[in-house]
Amino acid sequence: MNNGLLSGLGNPLGFYDGHPRVDIQSFSPQFTNAPTSTLTATWQKPPWAKNVRVICIGPGGSGANFSATTAGAGGGGGQSIGEFAASDLPSTVAITVGAGGAGVFSGSTNGVAGTAASSFGTYVKAGAGGGGGSSAGGTGGTGTLPGGAGAAGTGAGAAGTGGAAGGGSYGGSGGVPPQSGQSASANGVNGSNGFVNGLSPMPGTGGGGGTGSVTGNGGFPGGGGGGSNSTGGYQSGAGGNGLVVVISY
Repeated sequence: MNNGLLSGLGNPLGFYDGHPRVDIQSFSPQFTNAPTSTLTATWQKPPWAKNVRVICIGPGGSGANFSATTAGAGGGGGQSIGEFAASDLPSTVAITVGAGGAGVFSGSTNGVAGTAASSFGTYVKAGAGGGGGSSAGGTGGTGTLPGGAGAAGTGAGAAGTGGAAGGGSYGGSGGVPPQSGQSASANGVNGSNGFVNGLSPMPGTGGGGGTGSVTGNGGFPGGGGGGSNSTGGYQSGAGGNGLVVVISY
């Protein structure tokens, strides 16, 4: 779906003047051929709509990559929700959705913040998670439900722990990092994806840190990427992409 729109038509109560009572539209770089770039799109108000609910989830930041010191995980994207009478909104609204911060390869590099906040015009906005640092985790994105901060690294030669989930307490737990007693080249796990296209979308969880060839990416939408202590030039975990969901009813 090259325009970044995933449409879903809900019809729990039948039809209203020939139109479905609920129209759900989800926007994200995840649904395009350019999933690592910020998405810009336009929402068009259905002429039959009475109310509009908007959920914005910011993208997650990527984890740091430090082979000789600790490596913090990326922060989760924030989450904001707005409820509007359809008559209070214009016929079209500009939408921006940030992509997750890209994983970094160098053995001494901070993580990268998400590319942009996720926003529905000037009405609703959720900030991007920050990239992990050499010891501290990335900051969580701003929002009515702030994103969780990325976890700090655990020590030289040990992987950073999982990035925090997006959307504060509405996200799940971070991915599981390599545990004490495991191989020094242990891999992290990807964060779990959240629930995307529905009345109550949920953010993804953070990715797990790694000391081997694989570090966990943040789940979609908005999970923070895990930190990497790899000595082989491997990539840290990328942040999960952002999401904007618009529900007309």
